[in-house]
Amino acid sequence: ETKEVVVTDPHKIETLRLARANYGGFGEGGMINLTKERKKLQDRHLKLKKRIKKQQKQMELMQEVGKNLVEEMSPTGPTLGANISGSKIKLKAATKVKVPKAGSSSRIKRTGGGGGGGGKKRRSSPAQRLNRLIKEKIHMPIRNMPISKPFASKIDVSKIQDYKDFVSRTITLGDMSKHLQKNKYASWMEYQADVTQLVENAKVYNDPEKGGRLRNPNLAQQADFLQILINLRIARYAGEIIEAQERCEPLLIALRSKYNDELPWVECSRCKKWRMISFEQHQEIQSRAAQEGGEQPWFCEQNSEREHPDCTDEDDEEWFKSLTNKYLIQ
Repeated sequence: ETKEVVVTDPHKIETLRLARANYGGFGEGGMINLTKERKKLQDRHLKLKKRIKKQQKQMELMQEVGKNLVEEMSPTGPTLGANISGSKIKLKAATKVKVPKAGSSSRIKRTGGGGGGGGKKRRSSPAQRLNRLIKEKIHMPIRNMPISKPFASKIDVSKIQDYKDFVSRTITLGDMSKHLQKNKYASWMEYQADVTQLVENAKVYNDPEKGGRLRNPNLAQQADFLQILINLRIARYAGEIIEAQERCEPLLIALRSKYNDELPWVECSRCKKWRMISFEQHQEIQSRAAQEGGEQPWFCEQNSEREHPDCTDEDDEEWFKSLTNKYLIQ
């Protein structure tokens, strides 16, 4: 005798479908015959689908913020900052993907400076590799965003005469660009310390109650949002940072863990491995999915962050763990 059972729980429905497709139904004792690994993958898939539904709304919010920034910083608009209205904005990944092979040199091109002719090229130093990586993958993409414009150059103290009363050490994104060009950062933490100093300067002068005479609370909110964007990119390129500087601080592992679910992950439709792509490529995937009305197949070969990507590359999460085990500072 059989009974008809109506299942409404989406998680149970997905589990039943997976069991029927891969194992032909139920095993002994009425238990679904699923391995622990596949169950873990199923849970990640459900979380991913939930994030995909929210992604379009978040992208629209980001575009709206960008438009407001452009309008408020235009010659005809207000002169100070954008109105973010205190909303908490998070960047989330909509489709998941991971990247490279363990020890792959394609993650960071280690081309030396070095002499001409047919002689051997000198290998770049850790500081050179690190500063080049931060400049190309983290700093300049942020500098090209409208939100960074108020923090790009020095404050004109002849116009804002009380600025020095609140800020003792000034720092701008332009100053940081010069430091990167001269390979002055010995670790990613030194770069992040300058970012923190920039944010604190903006917040202390633009404090709504105790700030300077020309304070603008919106700039304090912009500075917080800017720091989130930079931290996201540091977390995204945490593995490459470890390879470049040849050491791993516990703080970097904590930062990667904090933002892991917000990073641009994508799952290969063929090998089912998770790859991490660039934020720009990830945004293109989400825009295309929204236009075409659903998820589109994605394969490892489409990963623009690698030179010769394929499905034989190590799962990106495992690659990062192997790097932390190798270079972790105790």
